[in-house]
Amino acid sequence: MNAPRRRSRRARPLSDLYVRRLTLAAFHELHHDAYGAYAFARIADWGQARQCVEDAFEVLRTQWRAALCSERPAAYSWEVLRERISLQQPWPIPQGCSPFPDAQLDVLLLHRLLLFPLDRTAALMGIEDHAAQALLRGAERALSGLPAQVAPAWWRGPTLARGRAGAYSGAHTRPLT
Repeated sequence: MNAPRRRSRRARPLSDLYVRRLTLAAFHELHHDAYGAYAFARIADWGQARQCVEDAFEVLRTQWRAALCSERPAAYSWEVLRERISLQQPWPIPQGCSPFPDAQLDVLLLHRLLLFPLDRTAALMGIEDHAAQALLRGAERALSGLPAQVAPAWWRGPTLARGRAGAYSGAHTRPLT
């Protein structure tokens, strides 16, 4: 006896729009909490931080194709986030008065204050690991020449010591949902 033949299912090609939405959803899942921790560290207000992150992802939703076509989508997204935060509340350090370029401040904040590993810091910023290491070393050299009263303690070293999670630790941040 012949068994009934099963129709083979052919995979339908995924639409470009569906793929873009899927990749944005994955990107959102991967970076949302870290973006929130960074925004909170910059703004110090959960409501404003949450709004900045949501605004950044809304901008990314409308510009996702451009982000994907860019050389580094994570760097593109990081700049969108930084722009949204700056519109909300700029750095407390006046423009031109900081001993560090913005990228060095970001590395210090992500790695020293939020205690993200350096490779995760680099991935969030959309830069290579060695570039993050170079930014960190440059900042450390600049810090060594500053009087202790000038810089916050977290700039000088892991004051929220590794192994002792602090309020800003990436692993212990309050979810933004």
